Amino acid sequence: MAAETEAKANNEDIEELLLLLTSNDFRDTLSAFLTANVNPNFKYWWSYMDMIEILLMFTRAQREGNWELHLHAFQRMLPYFIRYDHTNYTRSGTVYINEMHHLPPEVERI
Repeated sequence: MAAETEAKANNEDIEELLLLLTSNDFRDTLSAFLTANVNPNFKYWWSYMDMIEILLMFTRAQREGNWELHLHAFQRMLPYFIRYDHTNYTRSGTVYINEMHHLPPEVERI
């Protein structure tokens, strides 16, 4: 009985956290925090965490076979290809994303 109550409380906490993280107030506060912080060390580590997030998202998409997540993660990689002067990946990546978003419907069903 106590385990059920604890599990229910945990689910309610998770739902409340998800609502908070997806709210516009939280996004606005986070955006203001990121633009106000000019410390180069902070910017470096925030950029690093963003790259790791993209990498984990891409890996998850590959393992689960989630096509939409794959395209989203790859599209988020493109600015880093440009930033770090990987011109071949940038050139091929933009063509790849464009072609994959315009696949015929019969190919998407497979």
